[in-house]
Parts: sequence; C-alpha cells; structure tokens
Amino acid sequence: MRFGQFGRLVVVVAVVSALLIGVSAQAVGAATDKEYSQDDCGVVQSIEIDSSSGSGYYGATARKASKAFADAADDVEDDGLQSAFGTLSRVYGAAGRAHGAIGAAKALAKATKNGKAYTKALETWTGALGSCATSSLSNTTSTTESDDE
Repeated sequence: MRFGQFGRLVVVVAVVSALLIGVSAQAVGAATDKEYSQDDCGVVQSIEIDSSSGSGYYGATARKASKAFADAADDVEDDGLQSAFGTLSRVYGAAGRAHGAIGAAKALAKATKNGKAYTKALETWTGALGSCATSSLSNTTSTTESDDE
C-alpha cells in the first residue's frame, strides 16, 4: 500500500518537474525571428496569471491560467498564437478540473500526449514574448535633436 502511494508521488514529481523544466528551458532559449503585430504583442505581454491561491498549476490557479490563455486566443490575430494559446488553455483547464495535485498531474500527462503539443505551445508563447520584447526595444528611438542645425 505504501509503495503504491510512493509510486504515485514519483509520477507526480516527474510530470511536474518535466513541465517546469520545459517552461524554464523555453523561457531562457526562446529567441525567434517571427515578428508579431503591435496588437498581438500587446495581448502577449498582457497575459497575467493570478497565482495568489498558492495551489501551483492545478485547481484555482490552473483555471485562471486556462481563462487567461483562452481570452488571449480570442484577442490575437496570428494563427500560430491562437493555436498555442488554445492548447495552453486546454492543458491548464484539464489541470484545473482535476482534484488535487495527483489528479492534476495525471490530467496534465494525458492532456499533453507526451508533451509535444504543450511544449510547442510553450515555445510559441515564450518566443512571442521574446520577439515582442525585442521589437518594443528596437522601436524605442531617441528624440534628441542634433546640434548641427
């Protein structure tokens, strides 16, 4: 009996760790050459997930994340971003409907189908974050006048 509980805990830790490692790796190396419209960048940069419930990415926090990505999918024009945000919304929705951390880990494992769609969606989102940040920095220009006049 105790071994079964330990086995479930190991599965939960493995799934959550894989997801977190995927998020951090993609956030660090998500440089992309794709450019997005200013409107799409505004949506990408405005996604906020209230994690004040402290439940991690299951329960209330996952439901909030699901809603944030669903709203973002409705607001962007880029087909790739729409698809990515839809995937993220579905994955976090599954985790939000689960009961407890173990149920969320199982739901995430099932929803991600060995992580390919989830990982691709994270790549797209973090790539867009990087692209939009780079774009906004390069669009900032100096307004000082030259003294030659």
